[in-house]
Amino acid sequence: MKIKQFLLTGTLALLIGSCSRNDGFSPDSIDSSPIHMTFSVSADQEQQSRAGTNLPDSPPTRAFMYIKDNSNNAILQRAMPGNPNGGLFEFSLELDRSHTYTVAFWADAGGYKFDSTSGLEAIKYSESSNNSPSIAYTQCNSNFRPSESTATIILQHAVAKLVIRESSQLNVGDLVNVSFTRANYSYSAVGQSYTKESGSTTVSLEKTIDSSNQSGDIISVYMLAPNDSYKAGNDPSMFVEDFSLTYKPDGESASHTQQISNVSFKANHRTIIEGNIMSLSKVAQSFSVTINTGWNDNTIPGVGDDTPVPGPGDDTKPTTYPEITLTTAGTLTEEKLIEAIGSGNSVKISGPMNDSDFNVLRTYLASDGNGKDKQLALNLENAGITELPNLAFCTQTLNIHGKENPNPVSGLKEIILPEGLTKIPEGAFVDCINLTDVTIPSTVTELGEMAFYRSGITRLDAKNVTIVGANACEGCRSLQSVVLGNLSRIYSFPFQKCDSLTTFDLTRCTDVPQSQNTVFGPAEMPNLTIYVASQTMMEKLQEPKNGIKVWTSCNPKWAIGPPPTE
Repeated sequence: MKIKQFLLTGTLALLIGSCSRNDGFSPDSIDSSPIHMTFSVSADQEQQSRAGTNLPDSPPTRAFMYIKDNSNNAILQRAMPGNPNGGLFEFSLELDRSHTYTVAFWADAGGYKFDSTSGLEAIKYSESSNNSPSIAYTQCNSNFRPSESTATIILQHAVAKLVIRESSQLNVGDLVNVSFTRANYSYSAVGQSYTKESGSTTVSLEKTIDSSNQSGDIISVYMLAPNDSYKAGNDPSMFVEDFSLTYKPDGESASHTQQISNVSFKANHRTIIEGNIMSLSKVAQSFSVTINTGWNDNTIPGVGDDTPVPGPGDDTKPTTYPEITLTTAGTLTEEKLIEAIGSGNSVKISGPMNDSDFNVLRTYLASDGNGKDKQLALNLENAGITELPNLAFCTQTLNIHGKENPNPVSGLKEIILPEGLTKIPEGAFVDCINLTDVTIPSTVTELGEMAFYRSGITRLDAKNVTIVGANACEGCRSLQSVVLGNLSRIYSFPFQKCDSLTTFDLTRCTDVPQSQNTVFGPAEMPNLTIYVASQTMMEKLQEPKNGIKVWTSCNPKWAIGPPPTE
């Protein structure tokens, strides 16, 4: 079963040039020109139901984008409409490559409104469809940075869904009605928060049974309702006390009603009321009321609020993983991966592995692979390896430096590496654009050339690493903190273009490491603080080597002692 989602992809109409590389490690030229970026938003409309009748959600008929420049707090668009393009919606605008942005999206099939003043910050029911609005989707990224790589953002449902399900079979011509009073809410796609409005609305829906809906899902309806995985304060869900389910057999004048109390609704959840509706005319029929995480009766991390996919800065990890156990290296297949992962987004691989196994993973997770949208949490803690192959999760060669990658790895979100590994090899995670979290074992002492080049990592915790290769983390735009060991050697530009970097922990260094060129490149990094163990180490690191400002070219701040506890 598939998860309902939108894919946000950035297509850049800009060619980036690079200067030649001296000794193999020279930086790119600094390009300050704006990026003209096109966002293409699409929806996966496949939905499966456990019931005999499938009531698919309608495809969205419109989509809107909110965007704010975080660097100057200027709101560029409050509700920019997407241009329909087949089954897609496209948004095109020019962005500053050195800035970060808050981008929020809303898509629906009608029944909601907002004005030019509030835009996506205050979405409400429209009066014409207040009784039964449509499906709606939303998402917000508060730290979006334009780049040459494709960005993928999963949109969650912004609404709750009610399903009335018949466990037996109704007769053609029978009438089924549901009615209840719901509270009115407005929604902010920017703050991902729900606000209770004044008043309430009576919802009443009636279905005449025909040959296509005699069993299974009979009625469905959507509504804005809070969810405690969003910023909903102390109101995590909406309760209905006057829920009525009415049945009138074909040809009879009498109706039969069942009152159901304490029915709960939550955004991104389905509330399912199931039972033998026909029996209402014969006995005091009872109904089961369940509220499940997500849309498709699944427990996929990221659908609901029980097992969320880690977002930027979120350290949440799955506690259990479906597992593949290999007895012989080279026996991993994509079929095994698909079967183990299923509709989830995590997997653990145990046993011996070699280049062939990593090629299967790389192919599956690439932007043209079957797992391109999985946002996979990959656990290799029990993998029988002492080294990763070069370019383990990279679809290209190291010649990709300074060039756009035509096929980045988009499906990998986090990875746990095994103890015993001594090196993150050359190009291991190049252009793993959605990789935010890497658990590096204590045995790793070296980061190879371009090991994390242009990846999405937010933190590099490598307390025992003593050698850092050239361009190791260059272009990691989301990287915020780095912890390294007692460095002996650091090559050219390993942290160039890491412009979100604020904390660099060198407190384990006892001497100045050998170096070839600058560590951070020439660009100013006024928010960066380098932490060292002593005044002596600070003075040593600030001294130019052969005329090169190895540690001071970006004009960082300095501090003695360990960084503050986060």
